[in-house]
Amino acid sequence: MSNNTDNKEPRIIQLVTFNTYTATCTFAHVHFSNSDTSAEAYPKETLTLLEHKDVSIIGDFNIKDLKKYSEIYTKKYSFQDLTCLQAEVSDHRIITATIKPIACV
Repeated sequence: MSNNTDNKEPRIIQLVTFNTYTATCTFAHVHFSNSDTSAEAYPKETLTLLEHKDVSIIGDFNIKDLKKYSEIYTKKYSFQDLTCLQAEVSDHRIITATIKPIACV
């Protein structure tokens, strides 16, 4: 991904694909920069880079008004049994969930 001048760390999109008994699921894991400049740039760039890929975008968006970017929401999966673990990794917490394709819910 592009590295904005206000960003101190390189940013990537990590594609993760796994197979279940009923589906192949691909997620694009992101960690957007926490700045006003990047808040506009990264969602647009991510959608452009993933334009022809059948993926769901997950991760740390660092966007205050996420509703503004509703096109990045996935409607393919149901996230159930969400648990937020108390162990901290920097300023983040680990979330676990059961992920099911909507057709299987």
